[in-house]
Amino acid sequence: VIHSFHKIFPTFSQGSILHICSDRVDTSKVEKAISILTTTSPFYPMLLTISYTQDLLKRKGKELTHKMMNLGKKAQEELMKFNQESVLTQDTIPKNYFFDTSKITVLTNCLGYTGFAVQKTLKKFGIGIDCANPLGIIAPLGFGNTKEDIKAFVKAIKSLQPRKPIKFNNFYFPATPMEIVLSPREVFTKYKKKKVPIDESVGYICAETIAPYPPGIPVLLPGERITEEVVRYLKFIDNSKWKVFKYGKIQTNKLEFIRVIDISKEES
Repeated sequence: VIHSFHKIFPTFSQGSILHICSDRVDTSKVEKAISILTTTSPFYPMLLTISYTQDLLKRKGKELTHKMMNLGKKAQEELMKFNQESVLTQDTIPKNYFFDTSKITVLTNCLGYTGFAVQKTLKKFGIGIDCANPLGIIAPLGFGNTKEDIKAFVKAIKSLQPRKPIKFNNFYFPATPMEIVLSPREVFTKYKKKKVPIDESVGYICAETIAPYPPGIPVLLPGERITEEVVRYLKFIDNSKWKVFKYGKIQTNKLEFIRVIDISKEES
C-alpha cells in the first residue's frame, strides 16, 4: 500500500511511503522493483520530513489524529446550523461505513451553488480545498490545522447568499472500469495518433490521460474505449468549471478535442 504522507502530515510534496502489510510479500522482490523506478539521488529534505513524520506519529499520532477529526466534527456542527442538508455526516452515509470527519464534505448544490463556484469563493478567503465537483466540495484537514482555520472556513461558507437548491437530474459518474482495448505501452509505441472533436470521439480508443482536476482521478486512460457516457460526463464537468473559472483549452476555453489512436495506421 502506498501512503502519501504529504496529504495531511508535515511532509514535503511527493513524500510517500510503501507499506508491506503481509508476510506473503517477498520484500526482496519489492526492493528490486523499486530500484528499477527510483532515483539514486533522492531529495533528502523530503526524506528528512518523512522520517520526522514517522517519529511524530509514534509519539503523538493518536493525539493529533483525534484533534484533527474533532476539528472536522466542529466544522460539521457549525455548518449544520447554517444548512443541515448541505453537510455530509455519519448519519447521511450507508450503514457499516465509517465517515472520516477530518474530510469536511459540503453538498454545495443544497446551497444553490456548484462546488466549483464555492471553490472560487473560498479562494478569495485564502482557503484552498482538495476537491470540487458540480455537487460539492471536500476540504481535508491536516495535523497543522487549528480552530482558527475552522472558523475561517465556516465563515467563508456562511458568506454565500442563499439560493434555490440545484438539482442535477442528468449528472452521474460514468461506470468503471472501461473497456481496455490496448495497454498504455501499445498506445505509446505502436500507433499514430490524431485529435477528434469530443462529440465525435465515441468508439475511438483514447490516446491520452484525461483527469478533471481536482481531484485528478483519471476518467480516461490510454488504451480505453471512449463511451457515450464518458463524453457526456466530461462535457458536463468542463461546462460547469468553465462557467466559473473561464479557463481551459483552445480559444473557447472548452475541452473540444480528444487525442485518439488510428488503428488502421500502425507505425513501423
